[in-house]
Amino acid sequence: MFTNLRMVNFKSWKDTGDVRLAPLTVLFGGNSTGKSGLLQMLLLLKQTTESSDRNKVLQTGTDDPRSYIELGSPAEIAHFDETEIGFTLEWNWPEVGDENEEDVQDRPLRFVLPKNPNETEVKSVALGMKVQTAKKTAFPSLVSYEQGRNESESFRVWFRQDIGYAYPYAYEYGVVLGEWNGKSAPGVRGPSSAVHSTKCYSLSPIKSFLSSHADLLNDLELKYEEQFRRLHYLGPLREYPQRFYTWAGDTPVDVGLRGERAVQVLLAGWLNESVASNLKELGLVEYFEVRPIVEDNVLFEVRLRQDKGSHSVLLPDVGFGVSQVLPVLVQCLYAPEHSTIILEHPDLHLHPSAQAALADFLVDVTRQRKVQLIIESHSEHLLRRLQRRTAEELLNPDDVALYFCDIQDGVSQIEELKLDGFGRISNWPDDFFGDMDGDILEVLDKGLGKKIAANA
Repeated sequence: MFTNLRMVNFKSWKDTGDVRLAPLTVLFGGNSTGKSGLLQMLLLLKQTTESSDRNKVLQTGTDDPRSYIELGSPAEIAHFDETEIGFTLEWNWPEVGDENEEDVQDRPLRFVLPKNPNETEVKSVALGMKVQTAKKTAFPSLVSYEQGRNESESFRVWFRQDIGYAYPYAYEYGVVLGEWNGKSAPGVRGPSSAVHSTKCYSLSPIKSFLSSHADLLNDLELKYEEQFRRLHYLGPLREYPQRFYTWAGDTPVDVGLRGERAVQVLLAGWLNESVASNLKELGLVEYFEVRPIVEDNVLFEVRLRQDKGSHSVLLPDVGFGVSQVLPVLVQCLYAPEHSTIILEHPDLHLHPSAQAALADFLVDVTRQRKVQLIIESHSEHLLRRLQRRTAEELLNPDDVALYFCDIQDGVSQIEELKLDGFGRISNWPDDFFGDMDGDILEVLDKGLGKKIAANA
C-alpha cells in the first residue's frame, strides 16, 4: 500500500509536502485546483514503469496510445519555469504470515548488515526521484531508495548525476547499510561523461559499479515495479452503456480506463451476485443480471429491474447512474487484495442517497478486501457519510485521509482535514461546498420579507 507521497515542481504544485495516504484517501476541492495532478503523478509513474523503452525517463503518454494520461513533454509538466521536478513515494507490502505469504512479491526485502551476519528485513521503502527537464532529453538527476520511516535499520542506495552545471560533481553513487543517520552518506564520485538516461526509478546506471550489491539493487527495483502492477485506475468518464456485450471467456486485468471491460470482468470474476447485491444497497435496482442472449454464445445482455412492479429492461434503458457506477463496483470487487485503485468521481450521476450509500461500500472494500482506494470527489454526501461512520466507530480516523485542495496565484495547496473520533472536522475550509447555509438563510429572509409585505 502507498503510505506517503510528495511532489515538487510538478504542474501547478510547487511542493505538496508530505501527503499521508491511508487505506481510504479522498481529495476534495474546487475545479482546477490540482487534485488531478496528485493522481496524475501516480499514473505517470505507472505508465513509465510499464513502458517497454528502458531509456524513457518519464513516459508522458505523447507517443503511446495505451497510456493512462497524456501530459506533453517533460518540460511541459514542470512547474512554471522550473527545470527539475521531484517525486517521493513511500509504500509497504503485506506482512508475511497472512494469506499472501506464499506470494513472492509480498515477502520482505532482506539484506545483510556488515556487523550483523543475520539478514535484516525491510517491509517498507521510500523512493526519491528528481528529473532534469531543461535539456532536450530529460534525465534522472537523483534516484534514492531508503528504508521507510517506520523501519529500525538504516539503508540507502542512490546515485546523483548532472551534466556539470548545477552541482560541483557530475556523478555520485553509493550504498549504505546500517549506521546511517539519515542525513548524509558517503559516496563515490565519477567523471562528467557518465550521464545516463534511464527510467526515473532505475538503478541500472550503478549496477556495474555495485555488483556486490546486485541482489539488493534488483530487489528494490522489483519491489517498485510490483507496487505499480497493483495499481488500477478508473477515469471520470465511463463508457456509454451497450445493449449487448461480447465475452469469449478471457480474464481481463481490470475494467479499463473508461470501464469498457466492466461486464467482461464481471463475468470472468463470477461477480453477478455481489454486484447485484451492492446495486440494491445503493437503492438503484431491485433485480440485476448479466446473462447470455443464447446459451453457449459469446453475446451477453445486462438486464435489470428498478422495482418489483416494473419490467426488466436492458442497461441503456434505465437512468445513467447505474451504468456509470457499475465499473466502480466491479473494479473494487475484482481487484486482487492489497491492490490500490484510483477512482475519479465514483459518485458521478448518482443521486444524494446513493452517493452516501456508495461511501459505505468504499469503506467496506478497504476493510474486508484490504484494497486501498484513492478517490477524487465533489460529493458532500459521500463526505458526510464518512464523518457519520467515524462517529459511529465503524471507521477509524487513521484509516481515512481527507484532503482539501485550493489554488492561489497559480500554485496548488493541499490541507489535510482534521477528522476526530466524533466525526468532526475542526479545520473546515471556507465555502467547502459553496455557501449552502447562506443560501438557506437568504431564502428564509426573502420569504419572511414577502410575507411581511403581503400582510402590510
